[in-house]
Amino acid sequence: MKRLFILFTIIIFCYTSIAQVWSGDLNGIDSIWNESSIQVNPITMHDICNYKDSLLYLGGAFKNINSQTANGIARWDGQNIYYFENGFSWGAPKAIIKYKDTSLASESF
Repeated sequence: MKRLFILFTIIIFCYTSIAQVWSGDLNGIDSIWNESSIQVNPITMHDICNYKDSLLYLGGAFKNINSQTANGIARWDGQNIYYFENGFSWGAPKAIIKYKDTSLASESF
């Protein structure tokens, strides 16, 4: 009887449990990459800043997002990606914060 109860419990548990699934669909971001004259280099994401659950700031050692030049920093609103005019030409942003509706980023010097 004990074995039957354990077997029944395992079967019910397997049919009623739900697992979370990772979604790779980032609505507007297909790829984040670096490019040299020889190969595509790996990226490093140093900071991701969430602003009021509506904007996501990305900062790190990367050159491009999708087919556009981002130079290490970009903003994403869940649908569209926005690039800053020049980004970071030297180094990479290590931290990004929002302070009084102004975006501040620090870089390695």
